Amino acid sequence: MGCVSVLLTQHCIRRHRRLAYTGLDPSIIDALPTFVYSEIKKDGMISLECAVCLNEFENAETLRLLPKCCHVFHPDCIEAWLSAHFTCPVCRSNLAPKPDAVEPEPADSVGVNDSILDVV
Repeated sequence: MGCVSVLLTQHCIRRHRRLAYTGLDPSIIDALPTFVYSEIKKDGMISLECAVCLNEFENAETLRLLPKCCHVFHPDCIEAWLSAHFTCPVCRSNLAPKPDAVEPEPADSVGVNDSILDVV
């Protein structure tokens, strides 16, 4: 029994490590919005440098925006980061899509196990 337990534990550890280093699906990363830095720098609401490579943004550069937290990055930098992580490198906002919530079916009728007791 001890050998089976050890093998099961090793399997779980390996599986956890594989899942822990898997990032966002490439289609989700590609769907993140992009824009030219010079178009939005006048607002003064975004960072002046990429938090991944630490280089300053230049006027003609295309940047990629993370809509959940509004942080911006060089596309290559954030794509590399998100291929290995589910979070924003600045604020750690979880960027993984939430699974669709399943709504419970309405109770149209009383089932066999449902009963109403009238107490007189």
